Amino acid sequence: MYHWLNKKVNNYILLVFVVLSTSAAFVWTSNEAGNLQKMISGSDNGYFKVLSNVNNVISFFIPIILLAFFNLTSRIVASILDLKLDLENLNLSIAYAFIPVLISVAAYSILLSNLDTGLLSEGASLSQLSEIYLFGKFTMRDYTYVGYVSWVLFFIIYSFNVNKRCEVELYKAFIICCTPTIIVLLIRALFA
Repeated sequence: MYHWLNKKVNNYILLVFVVLSTSAAFVWTSNEAGNLQKMISGSDNGYFKVLSNVNNVISFFIPIILLAFFNLTSRIVASILDLKLDLENLNLSIAYAFIPVLISVAAYSILLSNLDTGLLSEGASLSQLSEIYLFGKFTMRDYTYVGYVSWVLFFIIYSFNVNKRCEVELYKAFIICCTPTIIVLLIRALFA
């Protein structure tokens, strides 16, 4: 009995740790982007500080909202497919899938914090900033693609974990995990 309880507590701790770490990384990135914006604009007025703080709060809640979105929509799609998903296994699948996103966002924050500010003091434009080398031969523009790869890895890991942990066929796991996001992206593309 205690082994089962201990495993359940460990799974919950892992979920909370990964999601809160991802939230912290999002806030860190938001804060570094705010500092970068402050250096580019050269102003530090109260209005900018308020907007920066609001952006940091929103950034904190993004991974938590995504966890809720993936949890709810995956269970809705699973019910359409007449499948029952275990909530603990589903949450654990989402937690493991967040790890590439956490690494990507934390790495981006580190790169932003180590950005050469000499270019900014010379009044670099946004197009010039996108060509600044962050690490080796990676520019800020290139790092956008690294972020996309981390989200693709998120969906691959999420789908394979749902397949393994929830004992769902692989193609159904991909349908469960990817369909809600595809629908949101299609709606966004239609109204953009």
